[in-house]
Amino acid sequence: MNHEPNTKGGPKEDPAHAQSKFTVSGQAGRYKLAHPNTPYEQPRTLWNKVFTETDREHLISNLSGPLGAVSDRSVQEGFLAHVFKIDPDYGNRLAKAVGVPINKAKL
Repeated sequence: MNHEPNTKGGPKEDPAHAQSKFTVSGQAGRYKLAHPNTPYEQPRTLWNKVFTETDREHLISNLSGPLGAVSDRSVQEGFLAHVFKIDPDYGNRLAKAVGVPINKAKL
């Protein structure tokens, strides 16, 4: 591991962690993904199929404090609009916990 100081204050490439070289043959290219993975699909699955009810309550509790402390209502409404796209139940719970009217939060 490279422990030399970085005088510019940012990350520095370490050649010891470079990707290994490999040989390829045939045609290579970029292709459109066949899976309809939207930015909301994975958190929706997490909320609906992975989390227990206790997990959901903890998430609402963990998010509502900091989100409720935001003084700009438009920031709260913008965040909640994305949460509603994940799942309406998630959005409703968080909007209620933060005290933002539901009709103001939806996109």
